[in-house]
Amino acid sequence: MTIEEISNLKELGIAIIAVMGSFFVLYKMLLAQQKEHAKNQEWFTSFVNENNHQKTEMITEATKIMVEVRNSIENHNKITERLLERLEK
Repeated sequence: MTIEEISNLKELGIAIIAVMGSFFVLYKMLLAQQKEHAKNQEWFTSFVNENNHQKTEMITEATKIMVEVRNSIENHNKITERLLERLEK
């Protein structure tokens, strides 16, 4: 082997190590981003679930109140109809 060939092999080895090092750094960054994404997605899922449960409870309570109001209005209508019938007699 000549000195030129050894020099070329040395440069080729340095280039291969640099490329492999770059790929390793990119791989580690990708893994870190995937972990971060998974953590954020878990937080978002729990946030949505909590809010959905709160909204469901609020809607259930509002529905109960609306049913009570409707029943009250129906009772008032019946009383008014009876009063009108008595007034007509």
